[in-house]
Amino acid sequence: MLNFCPLFRSTLQETLRLTSRDWTIETTSGSDIDFSRESDVSKLHSIPRGTTIAVSHELLLHDPKYFESPEHFIPDRFVVDDAPAIFDDKVGQFGAKALTEEVVLSFVAGVLMMWDIEPTINERGRKEWKIPKMEYGNGVARPEGDLRVSIRSRLFEDEVMSE
Repeated sequence: MLNFCPLFRSTLQETLRLTSRDWTIETTSGSDIDFSRESDVSKLHSIPRGTTIAVSHELLLHDPKYFESPEHFIPDRFVVDDAPAIFDDKVGQFGAKALTEEVVLSFVAGVLMMWDIEPTINERGRKEWKIPKMEYGNGVARPEGDLRVSIRSRLFEDEVMSE
């Protein structure tokens, strides 16, 4: 399914990029890690072997150095062949990124196929999507307030003719 729906897959990845607040926590092994800042190569920093480090994914996923307009939702950001590889095999509860991604995309595709989802009428009498501000917790963002939608079961051609 993923090969036949690049925009659908890209939209999921862009949603995860914008809402992910995960951290990677690893313990260095083998040997010390030495590095310097690009601006001042003379200042060498070192992380001793066995040190536990934590890296915020949010810092990378919202960095304009890696993503143009990082605070904007661009659904086709990951459709291109040279899209940044930000989701490795560690993504997903059991380290099975491809399976997790397929399950999520299959579930969402099923919902979109079986239900008509549209915004409710707002205070100005218009149907407009209103995305609430995000509240950030551990791992992922969630809407700060209500997200009101109208959901109706879709009628398929054979159901319409039998009525």
